[in-house]
Amino acid sequence: MVAPPGSPVEDSTPDFCPEESIEDLLTDGACDGAGDGAGDGAGQSNGAEVIQSDSISDHMEPQGVSGAGQVLEEAPVPAPCPVKAPGQQGSGDGAGQCLNSMVEEARTKLRQTSNRRCPAALEERVLQAGLKTAAGRGGAMVMEALAGWGGVDLAGVVAKTLPRIAPNVILAKRQEVVALVVAGRGRPGRGRGREALVSLLFGLLRRPDEEQRGAVLAGLAALGRVLGPPRLEAELLPHVWGQLAHRRPERRLLVAEAVGCLAPHTPAPLRDSLLVSVLLQVVGGERDPGVREAALTSLAVLAAFLQDLDKLPLLLDAAIHTLHAPRSDPAHQPATPSPGLLLLLGALGAWAAEAGRLPTLLDALLGLLEEQVAEAGQGGADVACTVRALAEVLPHLLMGLLASAPPLPEAAKEDDSPASPVAAPPLETLPPCPTVAALEELWGGPGSAGAALAGLHGVLGREWLPPWPLLEHLKGAVLPRLIGALAGLQTWPGPALDAFLSLFSEVPRCLGPALTANTLTPLFLAHLDGADPEAVRSGHTGLTGPVSVVYVAAVLGRGGAGTSGEMEGFLARQISILGLCGAPLHAPLLCVATLMAAPRHTEAVLGALWGAVVHRAPAVRAAAATLWGAAVGGVPDAALGARLVPALVTLASDHDIRVKAATLTPLATTLTTATHPEVLDKVWLQMETLADDVGVCDQKAFQLALAHTCTHLAHTAHPASYTTSCYPV
Repeated sequence: MVAPPGSPVEDSTPDFCPEESIEDLLTDGACDGAGDGAGDGAGQSNGAEVIQSDSISDHMEPQGVSGAGQVLEEAPVPAPCPVKAPGQQGSGDGAGQCLNSMVEEARTKLRQTSNRRCPAALEERVLQAGLKTAAGRGGAMVMEALAGWGGVDLAGVVAKTLPRIAPNVILAKRQEVVALVVAGRGRPGRGRGREALVSLLFGLLRRPDEEQRGAVLAGLAALGRVLGPPRLEAELLPHVWGQLAHRRPERRLLVAEAVGCLAPHTPAPLRDSLLVSVLLQVVGGERDPGVREAALTSLAVLAAFLQDLDKLPLLLDAAIHTLHAPRSDPAHQPATPSPGLLLLLGALGAWAAEAGRLPTLLDALLGLLEEQVAEAGQGGADVACTVRALAEVLPHLLMGLLASAPPLPEAAKEDDSPASPVAAPPLETLPPCPTVAALEELWGGPGSAGAALAGLHGVLGREWLPPWPLLEHLKGAVLPRLIGALAGLQTWPGPALDAFLSLFSEVPRCLGPALTANTLTPLFLAHLDGADPEAVRSGHTGLTGPVSVVYVAAVLGRGGAGTSGEMEGFLARQISILGLCGAPLHAPLLCVATLMAAPRHTEAVLGALWGAVVHRAPAVRAAAATLWGAAVGGVPDAALGARLVPALVTLASDHDIRVKAATLTPLATTLTTATHPEVLDKVWLQMETLADDVGVCDQKAFQLALAHTCTHLAHTAHPASYTTSCYPV
């Protein structure tokens, strides 16, 4: 029974190899039939003869032998290593070309043994991530030494490797020995020392760094290539499994990366069972984040080519476990899933879309999100990670919709018209959409998915559609649960709200104008009802919560789901309701600050604020004064004198003391941001007018606002102003 990863067990393999043992291991068992009974002297003499004869075919009859001693079928002589040496490919980009060669070989072998057809772009991503370390500088050196080697040209490998071994084997560069060890282990036949060569390959370096791991991984990949499936299963994979319980994380990291490198050379049934089990054990029980990240990356490589659908729930559980696993330092928890987890989620999304299991994947992520939001004190980085995980699956949801779209009857194609002829805003006015870009990458390249996505939007806009299970699940379960989780968010603003803003900025662009207007917008508006004044006053409605921020800033703003008039109307309504009810203004403050960062929304925001300035209710005018402070930073310089100053002067001249007090902060903010002399003179004059009004200065509300304003201005004042005001000459 294998101990769980990370358990403090002692090393089962030596951490270094004595100088004299390299030759012993290579020459041991070289004589046909010597087996374990061959003496050391005979082994050394036979090894010398092998090197001198430049071939081992005369000394050994090739046959595969399992680890238990069972004789397997006669193994054919393996093909030479197809990866060209970096030196043969030109200078400057040897490692990159080595990676490309390894990726191409892995893709070819995996496609030959799998009936899956993952998108080519996703295949490229997962294979490059899984083989990146093996194709690094250390791996490229091993590939150079093994170029053209097919398991029999041992003398050539020794000739290429010995010049580097001599000065370095005693010091800290034992990765130079890897090619020699692999060549010795890849020879057909079996002897006493040959079993130890695999252990030597894992234990050659005590704490290998990335370059040294790359050398070992390249050696393992070359060894897997020449051993063939029977010997790989019997002789190499048991050593990989045995290293899971090693006490050093560097060794377990090597195992996690080795699985991805050996996957192309492993038979499909074994890949779907043993290799998946190895990685699931690492993901489920590993405490070191680097080892877990490598296991997730290798698991993504397998997930792109797995055929057994029974493994999809297991891999999904592993991804959910990783998202939900508690961090050692929650204060520094990242708000974005790790690259390996994003890669795994992308591979699972492609598999689920291909197999028609997208609802299962989406429901699992939504269930985790609801659980995290419901936990007390949650709403930060953990929720943000789950939301961004859902965003990673969104391109595959579009792929699933495109693939599962039901054919329309001819009559419907000719006579049916869109139910909601909603015009989308011009694309050049909207920010780039990462989900659409990812869809185009999966579809075949930039611009390739535009026509298909436009066609999908046209179909979704029809008044009648045949049964469409995936669309019905999206409308009836995914979107309502997602907006419900947003409504239950307890900690905002923060990373969770930022993640929701990013997600819902892309959703309208993906769903199209018709589905957004008919499904997404009504779901949001159902949470934005202000009919209960007491609930609004207490801040327990969507108008005072994150739902309104996401709807205005993301759906109507960045997502382009509404016109400027709709945005202005909603903001004016929200300001009026919150002002009349005396509710907190955190949500509209965030909306105004976010929208004013985009110039295309300036007119809509200023129009809504000016409507509140001339409102007949003092409470609404006071709320408008507070919100003008959030809009100051986004007002263009040309509009400061024409739009901002008149509004502030109007509010400062109001007869209600609450409005006057609320105007101080935006006046002070204008002083810290404006540079135009006329604007500064008008603002200073208005503040002096307020300070000279005795009836105003005696009011407690005004005094508190003045203290807050002075605190806000103190760090921006120039030292000369202190001297002039305090010590006039």
